[in-house]
Amino acid sequence: MSDNALFQSGDLLHARDVQRLVQGRTWPPYELPERGILIPKLSALAFQMQSQREANEAAQVRIPYDEALTILAHPRAEDILKAGAALGVLEEDRGRDEVLYVHQLLQEYFAARQLARAPQAELVQQEWRANRVSPSLQATLYDLADADPCHHCPRRVGRKPRCWPRPWPAILTVSSPS
Repeated sequence: MSDNALFQSGDLLHARDVQRLVQGRTWPPYELPERGILIPKLSALAFQMQSQREANEAAQVRIPYDEALTILAHPRAEDILKAGAALGVLEEDRGRDEVLYVHQLLQEYFAARQLARAPQAELVQQEWRANRVSPSLQATLYDLADADPCHHCPRRVGRKPRCWPRPWPAILTVSSPS
């Protein structure tokens, strides 16, 4: 890492951040260096990518390379992408000319860092009224029953276990407030 020009003291990483990274891992792993622009810009990129994602779209988002440069909005945007790739956080799909995080969880982690810095309550709002929740509780429970065999009764492939009766027991019935 110390041989790579992108990880020298400068715009991307502050001198103190470089020292902390090179000296060893005595700092908590969730405390990434944020004095330079590298980690905050990777966080902003992940957050923007997640924000653009449609509800039914896959969680791991790919964006065109030029769009990533636009989101980063910094004279060293290309170096930020190169440093992200050198860290093993980002990947460039040169065949499709796209940028993506190497794993969905890394993308979500960096996006969460941005959200923690500037909370947006509307992003975590969850509908609670039974008639507005999708999918319904009953559909979810039937899906779970279909996926996991019941340990109380024998089951044939493609059939619901006998222990999931219809109509639903009163305890599983969700009613919406008036």
